[in-house]
Amino acid sequence: MFLSFDRFAWLMRFLPALVLCGSASAEILRVPSQYPSLRHALNAAHDGDEILVADGVYRGGNNKNLDFHGKRVALRSENGAQYCVIDCEGAGRAFKFHGGETPETLLEGFTIRNGSMLSGGGILCIGSSPSVRNCIFADNTAHPGHYNGGGGMSNQFGSHPVVSGCLFLRNRQLQHSGQTNGGGGMNNAYGSNPSVSHCVFAENFAEQGGGMLNAVDCNPVVTDCLFVGNRAQVYGGGMIVAQECSLYLRGCRFEANFSGEESAGLGLYNGTRAMLIDCEFEDNHAIHLAGGMGSFGSETIVFNSSFIGNVASSTSWVGGGGGVVSAAGIGKFYNCLFSGNNGGNGEAGALGGGGQGTFNTLVNCTLVGNRANGGGALCVVNGANVKVVNCILWDNHAANVGPEIAMIQFGMPFAPTTTLVEHCVVEGGTASVWLENPGFQLQWGKANIALDPGFADPLQGAFGLDAGSPCIDAGLNSALPEDVIDLDGDGITNEPLPFDLLGNPRMSGRPPQVDMGAFEFLP
Repeated sequence: MFLSFDRFAWLMRFLPALVLCGSASAEILRVPSQYPSLRHALNAAHDGDEILVADGVYRGGNNKNLDFHGKRVALRSENGAQYCVIDCEGAGRAFKFHGGETPETLLEGFTIRNGSMLSGGGILCIGSSPSVRNCIFADNTAHPGHYNGGGGMSNQFGSHPVVSGCLFLRNRQLQHSGQTNGGGGMNNAYGSNPSVSHCVFAENFAEQGGGMLNAVDCNPVVTDCLFVGNRAQVYGGGMIVAQECSLYLRGCRFEANFSGEESAGLGLYNGTRAMLIDCEFEDNHAIHLAGGMGSFGSETIVFNSSFIGNVASSTSWVGGGGGVVSAAGIGKFYNCLFSGNNGGNGEAGALGGGGQGTFNTLVNCTLVGNRANGGGALCVVNGANVKVVNCILWDNHAANVGPEIAMIQFGMPFAPTTTLVEHCVVEGGTASVWLENPGFQLQWGKANIALDPGFADPLQGAFGLDAGSPCIDAGLNSALPEDVIDLDGDGITNEPLPFDLLGNPRMSGRPPQVDMGAFEFLP
């Protein structure tokens, strides 16, 4: 599916308004009135200069494969990316930054289209960190080869660009087997730490990381971005992060991304450390495993996020995890909503995971209306340790076993497996929990109830609490984590997490007492 004009206009609303401001430049150079091409202007420019480019489509050898040569120059279009186009004509890329450029080097307000290179079809950064603002990367291609990837943009070997307000549309990385190959929209690898904000990644394609790939000791910071309609042949339709990377993701939405194997929205692998805050995963689809997000051999902490309507359409009982799979690592979920996710014929409608070294924690989460073959809400696989506190598990369904929770061995040699549930609402109580092996431990803690949680308007997807709900003031205060991310901005990080999923205060009442579920009741 390609974007219609109306759809394109809708996407552009996610981008900040284009601001073309002047600078304290030593000189303003104009293209084409003073210099006939972008190359002529860049060659003539000095540190501090500004190059202004008139509306038009710029083609030919002097308007592609361009180099700033490390200069602190601002290259801007006069009226924005929709009116100023660099067309690489299917051969070459627009820019290569390899002169140690810093954020003082600025590229702003261009459409870069039809680039085609081994790596970085539109832009390639090597050991360089320019600022790229308000640009459109469309229909660029990265071809198979060593270190290839990044149809739109590739950042390699210690590049830390600042990218904001950009649209990455229909870029692609052609298939190639290699762990650092991928990223249809953007590829970041080998110690590169980009800052990406207010960007849209739409309908990009790659073998892995349809929208973005991050690999090998990278530390991307991605905020207020939209990943929509991206596709991966194997892993990470929206984004993949792998091989000892750290990811900070805040205010991002992953919608309608697809993966031919697993982790359709976001995939985290091989020692990744990730923190997610205020993120949304909706209607993502993986063929086998982890419809919304997959975290494998990684440490993932998720605050105030939602997983809604994601699907892992597995035809096998060993697949599934419609919302999330967190396996062979640490997963912590606070103030999260899991609703309407589907694990297909596999296990775990909302969240699943297991294997040695799996430690998953859910605190003040609401899991409602999820489906799978086994474990409609949660699937706890052989060797896992799972803790569920202050949560609501309601109206989840399993075609086979464990409508709310299934503890499954999957034919593996027995390993100690524990699920602790306390201060929770669980529909059906212990009767809704299935243990495949009698050696598995279900620790049914204190203050669990099986009463209707009293949602405000569940038919309309409003899973806050109505007056009279048994979940009000029924949680365990000490289970709330510390506000290490300082959600309320008061500078105090050792206080309990102050907000619920909607940003309403936690622990209302006298004395203050936390409710069950992701949403605190407001009188």
